[in-house]
Amino acid sequence: MTKTKRCTKCGISYPASFKYFVADKRNKSGLGAECKDCKKIRTIMRHATPDGKEARRVSVQKYDQSEKGKEAQHRSNHKYYYTHLEQIKEYRKTDLCRVTQHKGHTTYRQTLRGHLRDRFYGMLTRCYDPKHVAYLYYGGSGITVDFKDFDDFFIHVTQVMGVTNVEQVKGHDFHRPVFRRGYGPDNLELLTTLDHKSLHASFRLRDNHSRFIEEENYAD
Repeated sequence: MTKTKRCTKCGISYPASFKYFVADKRNKSGLGAECKDCKKIRTIMRHATPDGKEARRVSVQKYDQSEKGKEAQHRSNHKYYYTHLEQIKEYRKTDLCRVTQHKGHTTYRQTLRGHLRDRFYGMLTRCYDPKHVAYLYYGGSGITVDFKDFDDFFIHVTQVMGVTNVEQVKGHDFHRPVFRRGYGPDNLELLTTLDHKSLHASFRLRDNHSRFIEEENYAD
């Protein structure tokens, strides 16, 4: 006979299994006191309160900063990039794309959101597309994009970095102050294009010199 367990919240008896109850090591049965439906309702009601919203925000922020959270963001960005890439390929095959692409893209790119979207997908291609000409220096060197998606990147640039107009971005590049770390909220700043190119040239020259020394030592 199948064992049953009574939910302490709604009073309904369910089969004593993980299908209806969450795991709880504090109980002898190994199951929680509430059924999954009641627990879900209680969680939704708690998150609707000001204290619940704040607790959830802190919890999500703590998870995003953990190694597990960063790995999840990396996988999500990788999947997000290739999903978007397939959508672009399908759209480019349509007649509508051929007629409106140039005019629409030019107009959209003149807006702050359109300009930043181009920059964001430039980061993604450099970090996740092995066919990109600069992949060796980015994704091939372990550089990742640590923003969840474009909206997360857009909010950070406009609200945290204070960019409110597309003219503030033109003639500038997004730079990673810590060269060996990825693009993330704590490793992003705006530099003029000339300064940015000069910095990258010096970094790559130094890396190439280090590799040459290592190869010479290995040969000896």
